[in-house]
Amino acid sequence: MLHPVSVKGFEDRQLAIKSAGLLLIPGPKLMIDGKFAPKGSKSGQYLLHRNDGTEIVAQLRYLLLGFDPIPQLIIGDQIIKVVEPLKWYQWIWSALSFLLLFFGGAVGGLCGGIAFTVNIRIFHSNMSNLAKYAMSAIVSIVAVIATFIFAIAVA
Repeated sequence: MLHPVSVKGFEDRQLAIKSAGLLLIPGPKLMIDGKFAPKGSKSGQYLLHRNDGTEIVAQLRYLLLGFDPIPQLIIGDQIIKVVEPLKWYQWIWSALSFLLLFFGGAVGGLCGGIAFTVNIRIFHSNMSNLAKYAMSAIVSIVAVIATFIFAIAVA
């Protein structure tokens, strides 16, 4: 999913952050004018050229130990929130799936972790709040069912 960003000095350019995929797709990337931005000297840094031609370093800052798939963008001294951070209750709702760890062991933890990852992405989507909670509940229920199916199959 692309998240457009408006930044002073880049008015005629299209800056966007491409969010990370679900599991195997690499983390978020900075895009400019539809192409991946050139990388900088350090990990997570990008070299951008403003409209006036000056070169500036941009950096992606991950939130909550990288659990939030959409980082903040730092360009020079500006910190740009690409999307609104999730509320505390959305984090708790998403993390409830980790309770499967106690009921399903490692498999429950795996299913719960996948559900948590998907739920965070759902809460960052453009759906209505009701749809977000409904989809998140469905994902969590599927994780519970998958855990019990695996437990029955192994037993």
